[in-house]
Formats: sequence, C-alpha cells, structure tokens
Amino acid sequence: MDIGRPTDSLAAFLLMKRGCKIHPIIFNLFENKKNLDSILSNYKIMETYYNDKNLDLNIINFNPILKKIHNEIIEKKYVCALCNLIRLKIISNLLKSSHFKGKIKIRGLTTGINLTNIDCCPNAVDIDILAYSNEFLDLPVFTSCIGLERKEIIDMLNKISPHLKGKKYCPYCPKNQEFNYQLVYDLYESMNLEKYIKKELFEVKNLNIYS
Repeated sequence: MDIGRPTDSLAAFLLMKRGCKIHPIIFNLFENKKNLDSILSNYKIMETYYNDKNLDLNIINFNPILKKIHNEIIEKKYVCALCNLIRLKIISNLLKSSHFKGKIKIRGLTTGINLTNIDCCPNAVDIDILAYSNEFLDLPVFTSCIGLERKEIIDMLNKISPHLKGKKYCPYCPKNQEFNYQLVYDLYESMNLEKYIKKELFEVKNLNIYS
C-alpha cells in the first residue's frame, strides 16, 4: 500500500529483497498528476532490482474520497484515521474483486509505518489503525520499516538510488490527529461512502512499469 511516503517504497523494496513478488496498490491523494508521476518515477528506479518483468501498479484515484471526508467532517483531527480505515476497506474489497481474485495469490500487505515520526501521521495513530487492520483484512500486515531508525531509513533510500524523489503527501492532513475506533467507524457509516468506494474500485488503473 503506497500513499506517497518514502517509507512505503522502502517497505516494498525490503520485501523484494527477500524474494517476494509485489503488487503495488497506489493511492493518489492529489488532484493533479505531479505527485503520481513522482511515485511512478520511483517505481521505475526500483524495477531495476526486480526479478520479474511483470511489475504491475494498481492506481486508485483517492482524492475525491479524501476531499469528501475533509469537507464533511467537523472534527478534522479524525480525518487521517478515517482515511486509513477507508484505504483498508478498499484494499479488502479490491483483493476480493475480479481484479485479483483467482488471478493472483496475495499472502500479505505491507506498509511504510515506522516509529521515527518521519512522516506527517503520528506514530500513535498509525499503530492504533494497525491494531484494527484485522477488522477489514484476512491477511497479515508486514511493517518492514518499523524497527529502523530515521538515519537508517534515509541511508537505505539513498543506497537504493540517490534519484528517488521525495513525495509529499497528504494535502488534507490536520496538524493534530487522534484515534477512537468506534467514533471513526461511526463517521464512516454516517457518510455513506460505499458508493464512492465501489466507483473507485471500478476505475482502478493498471500500469505495467516495463511498458
């Protein structure tokens, strides 16, 4: 799961290093293509390490959902928690859809969550969301970066390539964030987001990085 964090790319790379085949699911958080182009550029660098000439990127236009969340929620401190929950819901539905089911056997999900506060989401919210991931996924979630120090993360990214681009995210991230599972889930239910999720699942774009 890649939302544009450098650690998302690193988490994928560390699984590749162990011989895993990856199927990146990229959530484009922005209205324009600039940030998406930056993410694609990084995967073109990473594919030089890949042992299978079939690296497909699955791109989800997440901005409409993110904008709806931000506009409708009064308490902005719950925006990121709700964003996380919805992304897990989308991935769960995507893995059960014809896009993956019966074609590819997925054994787990990876995320760039770490404990260095290198990203804009605080560690506490990331860990709380991770604790509830089994509410939506029947798969283990691998946190390849969680034991790394900030310097280790930066050094590893530079070692992969000094040309990896820093990716900014998220345009709606509030300064202060909190997590309360029941409250966040109630917000999700009240916003009737299912139709938006189905729409984005129907419009998932598939891109082969080698084309």
